[in-house]
Amino acid sequence: MTSKGIEAEILKNLSQLELENQNKVLNYIKSLLGISKPDNSRLLKFAGTIEKDDLALMQKAIEEGCEKIDQNEW
Repeated sequence: MTSKGIEAEILKNLSQLELENQNKVLNYIKSLLGISKPDNSRLLKFAGTIEKDDLALMQKAIEEGCEKIDQNEW
C-alpha cells in the first residue's frame, strides 16, 4: 500500500471513531513523532489546597510590592 493509500485508510477509519478515541489516535501519532504534551496531572492534586486567607495575603503582597520602581535600589 502506498503512503497516500495508508493516509486515506487512516482518515476513513478515523472519522468512524468517537471523539475520545480520535484523541487517543492523535496522541499515539504524536508519541510516534516524539511530540508530547506536558503531563499536568501530577499538579492537579494540589488544586484548591492553598487556604483563602493565604491567597488574600499573597494578593495583597503582590499589589503592594509589585510594579513599583525603587530608584535607590541599584
